[in-house]
Amino acid sequence: MSQLPPPPPSWPPAQPGGAAWAPLTPAAPDRPAWRTAKVGWVILHIVIGLGIGVGVFFVVMLAIAAGHFDLQTVDAMLKASRASNYLGPGEQRILAAIGGGFMVSLAASVLGWLLFVYLRAGTVVRIILVIALPLAGAAVGYAMMAAALPKLAGY
Repeated sequence: MSQLPPPPPSWPPAQPGGAAWAPLTPAAPDRPAWRTAKVGWVILHIVIGLGIGVGVFFVVMLAIAAGHFDLQTVDAMLKASRASNYLGPGEQRILAAIGGGFMVSLAASVLGWLLFVYLRAGTVVRIILVIALPLAGAAVGYAMMAAALPKLAGY
């Protein structure tokens, strides 16, 4: 008969009640309560990251408006397509670029904020991440929109 060998002598003792999750539930003594992985805190941090993402997208749109892009023509095209109930390839490309820029800025900002809160690294690394990821998302979003939006005449 085949039988499993006994565990090695230095095997940790079994703890009742899901010992694998025990280190995650209580707050670590070296971390504040807002960095714990409880449901309320996680939802709050996701909402904060979404707010940062909306702010980043607003800044990207300000940069687009200051970058000599013809937003009045884009607005007129979208109003005409709404009236005719038809989106041509140009309008689809513009809407996809604006929506993609928005989603990239949201995703980068939420990721940056969640890494800032929950990453077990030094404060300097976490601050660099919370600044660098939304900036990278803003740069990618700007590039996506700049490639699709028309420029003003003469620029």
